[in-house]
Amino acid sequence: MTIYTTLAMTCVISVISIFATSWEMFAVMQFFIGLSLSGFVILVFVYMAEFVTRKWRNPVSNVPSFTIMTIVFAVVCMLLKDWRHIRIDGAVVVGICIVPVFWLPESLRWLEVKNKTSKFEKVIKKMSKLNGKVLPAMDHIESKINCSREGEKVVENSKEVSKGSEDLPISDTSGSVNSTHKSETSKNEGMNENTSVLQDKARSSIFDLFKPACIKYTLLLILPNFTMSLIFNALGFGVKALSGDFYINLLIMNAFDILFSPIFMILPNVIGRKPSGIAFSGISGVCLLTAAFFHKLASDYAKTTGVLIMAIVARSTIGGFWGLMLTYTVELYPTVVRGLGTSWTNFILRLGGVAAPYLIPNDPDSFFICYIIMAGLAILCSGIIMLLPETKGRQLKETLEVE
Repeated sequence: MTIYTTLAMTCVISVISIFATSWEMFAVMQFFIGLSLSGFVILVFVYMAEFVTRKWRNPVSNVPSFTIMTIVFAVVCMLLKDWRHIRIDGAVVVGICIVPVFWLPESLRWLEVKNKTSKFEKVIKKMSKLNGKVLPAMDHIESKINCSREGEKVVENSKEVSKGSEDLPISDTSGSVNSTHKSETSKNEGMNENTSVLQDKARSSIFDLFKPACIKYTLLLILPNFTMSLIFNALGFGVKALSGDFYINLLIMNAFDILFSPIFMILPNVIGRKPSGIAFSGISGVCLLTAAFFHKLASDYAKTTGVLIMAIVARSTIGGFWGLMLTYTVELYPTVVRGLGTSWTNFILRLGGVAAPYLIPNDPDSFFICYIIMAGLAILCSGIIMLLPETKGRQLKETLEVE
């Protein structure tokens, strides 16, 4: 429901902004649109990641929807010209996105953490029916929930249940249940005894991000998120400094993002999140260093061509790094603070976006300094990613318990 609240806010404010009589009023409307859309971007990805199985989390995050819609938006701007007509078009698109509120279910993991058992059962039955899967017995599912509440470790890859529920995102893989839950009485007692504990865990706050279970991720994710936003936006804002036509360069940049997207979707599932993050950030850093070399030392032809190619590859790889970090963040934080964790990283991302225009020099001849700074930050991020744990193949954590 929160997702559609943010969309409704965006739609209403977009319509109101059409009647803006001054740039100050328009700027205020833009501020609130940015605020609501930021919330939407955070929530919608977490929502998708909590429904899909582990092998699909990274591909979902790297679908080039942002790039495709950037191209579409550019075409719309060229056709409509008038900013009021463009704003109406945006409001209509957002309004259409609100329609699925009538049939999209609540997150399974959120329902579990909030102890909404009846709604949980309805959602999982609907999912199994739509996907043509055999639903495991509900008493088994309830036992698994009780086990997770008590902090017991569930053994993965149980042959007995995986045949019917391997594609259901309850815990991504099924496991054996502790023998103490065989009797119905013990199951009910376990539910009653742990309800208050679960509710305490569900009352999360921003301070939970700095508790022992999360503080390492909270601090280490600062620089990578700031850097990738800084580089991605600075290269986008700096398109005018590249040789050739502005619109053609912008189109080429976005086209390369789409071209590389299959690599960004597949590679993290093959070699892992950590090696992929190190590679994406490192390649971007090397390309930016090469661009600085071309810009400063190469001949005019090599300078114009080399800088353009290196800038395009650097932006595409840092875009792949961005998509990977979305998946990484979701997999690092437990369910009870996953929304807060992604909000934290989104806040850092916005700081990088704010800083990006100030990194671009007024003098085009000094642009190599910008490349060197971004390259240094990208290479440093590769080192920071080495300190994070690998999450490929791991089920999503539910609570703040320290491993």
